[in-house]
Amino acid sequence: MKTSDTTYRDLAVGLYPKMEYKPIEQCQPGDLVRLGWGGNSWAFIAKHQENESWLAVLLSDLPSQPSIGPAQQPPFYINLASDMRECVLCYGKNWRIEINQKIENVKLGTNCSYEYSGSLVVKGEQCLLLASPFDPRGFGSTACIDLASGELSEWPMGSVGIFLNWSLSLHMGGDLFEPLLSFPVEKQG
Repeated sequence: MKTSDTTYRDLAVGLYPKMEYKPIEQCQPGDLVRLGWGGNSWAFIAKHQENESWLAVLLSDLPSQPSIGPAQQPPFYINLASDMRECVLCYGKNWRIEINQKIENVKLGTNCSYEYSGSLVVKGEQCLLLASPFDPRGFGSTACIDLASGELSEWPMGSVGIFLNWSLSLHMGGDLFEPLLSFPVEKQG
């Protein structure tokens, strides 16, 4: 005989994708989350090590901001207030990125400081996502987010590999991944 509590617990064990509904401040850097800000936007949680601030790296548009200009297309980052109490669906690290390997989407031996938001930069084993600040006035500088650690990183020096087209998928259990978003990087501004 099952009670309603054990029935829910039994269902949650086999629930895919794996997720938790919890306060955003309990998420870890690198976690994929779904925010409730005006329309369920997807984001990575990131951390700025120098000042210990937390960021949301928004990967999808905010429906409440339909008129953001081309310079404000995702991915972009915003600072999270230290007293933020919003709850999110947290999918943890149950995601993967697939890179489009077509020759027109790959740049090798390039300095990444000239690349646009949304580009993936590879240096050694490090993979960085370039994201612009969310600021309608156009202030702030592009940040490098280390996808393995979820932390802001220094711009890599020297020659790097740049990928201009990639997609994000969510792990659904076993070998199944569900595509969520695609990023063809285009010139901005």
